[in-house]
Amino acid sequence: MLRWTWPSRYKLLSAGALFLSLAEGSAAWAALPGFQEFRASYRTSEGRLLDRRGELLQERRLNLAGRTLNWVALNEVSPSLKSAVLLVEDHRFFEHGGVDYIASLGAAWSNLVSGKHRGASTLTMQLAGYLEPELRRKRRGWWDKVRQANLAWEIEKGWSKEEIFEAYLNLVSFRGEYQGVGASARALFDKDPHGLDLRESFLLASLLKSPGMSAAKAGDRLCAFQAAEPQLGSC
Repeated sequence: MLRWTWPSRYKLLSAGALFLSLAEGSAAWAALPGFQEFRASYRTSEGRLLDRRGELLQERRLNLAGRTLNWVALNEVSPSLKSAVLLVEDHRFFEHGGVDYIASLGAAWSNLVSGKHRGASTLTMQLAGYLEPELRRKRRGWWDKVRQANLAWEIEKGWSKEEIFEAYLNLVSFRGEYQGVGASARALFDKDPHGLDLRESFLLASLLKSPGMSAAKAGDRLCAFQAAEPQLGSC
């Protein structure tokens, strides 16, 4: 007679939960838009009233939850900012398929040995959180992490790497209420994204880990990047 032990039941339940999560992720992706459709649905936080000739009559803030400006194409972002974001957030972005297993194993080992939480979310996984807001809850269980990873895989199947990177840069929060590279570059440096220099780019990228960090802390992080980018100069 076959008897099930609790470990066996636990493994079976875990496998079943994983299967259901993957199926749920695939179903969710079926309802998600393609890149062009998603970009077309993007809205800024500012409302504009134009006359019949298309000239601006009045501009008013409509969305008080966050400040967003016009969508910025990837080729309109300075190369230094793109390099800085990849170095800080996901330096194997163009090598993995949505999940960075090397970073995940490193984070798991660090959490086990030191007890300090270390994230391993790729740009694609972070983008999945913007497409499915439930995945961005502060308290998430392993089920949510599996769903996020699965959605990241599906995004990689439907969108190109360049499209994923472009969407991420337009949705991510860099500082306070400023969402997206357009609003953040304008608010912090009074520049368009294509005009950011190397130092400004790394300062912006350093804010991604903690958009609410103090100016002093941001300066310390900028100094820490000098080893990777000597051109940043002295602190």
